Amino acid sequence: MRTAWIPGVMIMCALATMFMEDDASAQRSVPMETYIYKTIANPPPYEGTAEIEADVHAPKDGKRHPVLVYFHGGALIGGGRPDIKLKLDKFCEEEGYIFVSANYRLGPEIKVPGILEDVRDVLLWVREKGPELFGADPDSIVVCGSSAGGYLTLMAGTMEPRPKALLSMWGYGDILGDWYTTPYPPYSEREVDKEAGYAEVYKQVVTEASKRTPGAPIRGRKFYPYLRHEGLWTKELTGFDPETEREKIVPFCPEFNVTPDYPPTLFFHGEKDSDVPVEQSIGMAAALKEKGVEHELVIVPGAGHTLGGATPKQKAEVRDKACEFLRKHLGKAER
Repeated sequence: MRTAWIPGVMIMCALATMFMEDDASAQRSVPMETYIYKTIANPPPYEGTAEIEADVHAPKDGKRHPVLVYFHGGALIGGGRPDIKLKLDKFCEEEGYIFVSANYRLGPEIKVPGILEDVRDVLLWVREKGPELFGADPDSIVVCGSSAGGYLTLMAGTMEPRPKALLSMWGYGDILGDWYTTPYPPYSEREVDKEAGYAEVYKQVVTEASKRTPGAPIRGRKFYPYLRHEGLWTKELTGFDPETEREKIVPFCPEFNVTPDYPPTLFFHGEKDSDVPVEQSIGMAAALKEKGVEHELVIVPGAGHTLGGATPKQKAEVRDKACEFLRKHLGKAER
């Protein structure tokens, strides 16, 4: 089912296809509903409004259940809520948890401050509307995400009210680092096309890469490599110059905003990640250690971004550890 949530109004219609990570998910016993958790006017020069969606996998038993909120990757410029790593939706079904996979407005049309507003708003929506809509336990929410979603997860740890815990998969804590603000290998060694890159910047606000205007080029194939080749990601995505406006970007770097009440955090990162360097998780873990925050960093030997190149055994061990961490912090669901 597809459900649009608007204050005081519920609109439901059939959804032709459910996007899942594996074939076995077609046999799920837990239904999935798509909600519009937020409708917002587009900033100039864009017209109209953006309806931002979240897929909610929740048991229909009238009980309260802990919630895992997931943010997808894609460098904040691509991807969408169907992209779920480690089959965490399936894990939540098995444990009796609610799984929420949320979209957010994509950049560079929307800058990082606006994207973070979406993160804050979906978490507030789960807390405030989730108990009535799908049985969410507002006091038992964990946030997780991969890559750019890992970054958003770490930023969620700086927001009030705090999630119970965070799971960051190959994410990052410092968008002021050289890896994003200067030409970065292997991207700096590629041939790039500026014109083709900027052709992927749309004349509309999008909340999922698949929802671009028909005929528009797929976001990320040219634009993202160009940004990394030139070291322009931070400037384009925040709207601020990291050289002259550094102080305006610091609030968007979770590594520089850790406090002693930051949530317990588990990190996974591939040792040989050539897209998001493992030092991003190492630096964030060091910041947590300095503030006395409970955390654990798992570096997967030989693995690249999204655990590319990891062995089946390594991937299984990562998933097992993630599941153990989630059980610890979400507790037992009502049965």
